[in-house]
Amino acid sequence: VFKIEKFNNNEITETKIDTINVEQIIDLNFYRKNFFKPYFFPNEFMNPKYKNEVVVKWNNEKAEKDFKQNWTYTFTFDENSRIVKYEFSGCFVCSQLPYETLIEYDKNNRPIELINSLKNFKHLELSENYPKHNFPNTIFKIEYNHNNEVIALNYYESNTLIEKIKLLK
Repeated sequence: VFKIEKFNNNEITETKIDTINVEQIIDLNFYRKNFFKPYFFPNEFMNPKYKNEVVVKWNNEKAEKDFKQNWTYTFTFDENSRIVKYEFSGCFVCSQLPYETLIEYDKNNRPIELINSLKNFKHLELSENYPKHNFPNTIFKIEYNHNNEVIALNYYESNTLIEKIKLLK
């Protein structure tokens, strides 16, 4: 059982209770599949093969490396082999703009914040609340229980809370 609250000017404008049969761990993929939030994040958050590296992968390695018909995913890894920045080059054919997702982790190496930015906003001045990021488009703050399940997902546009999804069980 999930409680979904929508906000406008920091006031709840709508509350909905939703029951979803769960036969899997409640992780970010579960939220993406059932609530379509967050949408942009890597398939994995850690890869022990990489430390302090930037890895670029083409969507179709066999196709021509041409941004009109193919695109790239770029992964920036920190010293703990965690992806701290995930970028999508954009897709001319599918009309999808380039974006990046910055990922912050807790002491247990769980992602606790995803900050999605359209890459074409890099030229704008930064908010004093987000000096280390590009102009933020969407922000997801994630909470976990002791079983490492995602129990709450808070969705922001810039600094404004838009929606809270909370597992009630």
